Amino acid sequence: MAEPEILVCGSDFNGGLAERYCDVNRAIADAEFIQVVDALDERVSPFDLIALADIKHFIDAETLPPNEALGPEMDAFWRAAARPATPALTGPSIRQRFQQRSNGAKPG
Repeated sequence: MAEPEILVCGSDFNGGLAERYCDVNRAIADAEFIQVVDALDERVSPFDLIALADIKHFIDAETLPPNEALGPEMDAFWRAAARPATPALTGPSIRQRFQQRSNGAKPG
């Protein structure tokens, strides 16, 4: 369940705070990131793709709400997106591609 702080203010949160809010399984330090991802890739890459897809399906079935439950949220999103002030608010994020690397460089 998302913290109300995240939903209301829409701020970016670092990995440690996301981990404390239980929005991620664990936070990985920048210095360890490539090593952790490479190890995960090495471990998972030989797995059968159909088995991985089945696992994802079972997890989604237990953790995602039914599509019908998303109707009110989607309606609210599209109403907000259609407001006249939205382009001025979202423009900077779109120009930054919604993300920025930790070293300040824009993604390529």
